[in-house]
Amino acid sequence: MPSVIRIPTEPTPPHLVKPKITLHRLVLKANRLMQRIAEEEKRYDQMLKKPLSEIVILTAPVRWGVDSKCVRWNGQTFYFTPEQASIVRCLRAEYEKGTPRVKVERLKQLAGSDADELPNIFRVSKERHPAIGVMIHLQDGWWWIGEAA
Repeated sequence: MPSVIRIPTEPTPPHLVKPKITLHRLVLKANRLMQRIAEEEKRYDQMLKKPLSEIVILTAPVRWGVDSKCVRWNGQTFYFTPEQASIVRCLRAEYEKGTPRVKVERLKQLAGSDADELPNIFRVSKERHPAIGVMIHLQDGWWWIGEAA
């Protein structure tokens, strides 16, 4: 049997090695990456242009109790009477729709309360309810849940 003689070979010089990716393909990949970055930047810009009320809906740490009688709002817990809770439920429904401001007349229809009584409903021992000014706001005949105007 003839013996096989192996001749040692030197590694191929780097300038003769065919690259795994061509410069053209590298430029195409870089362009696609730049397009994706530009799309993400546009998306973030659009998000920043949204009204604060939409952003609050997504980011506020809120927990609603059964029948809205207890609400955890930004680290504070508020308790409501059944009458107050009916109004809070109406405000919450509008808040979650993205239209948080409700006219007193509309709130009266939704909650079934007299418009003149609404501010008095949120009184605790002749004091304003602690949620007023923190979670629930009222101004010029408008009521809303969320950030102050």
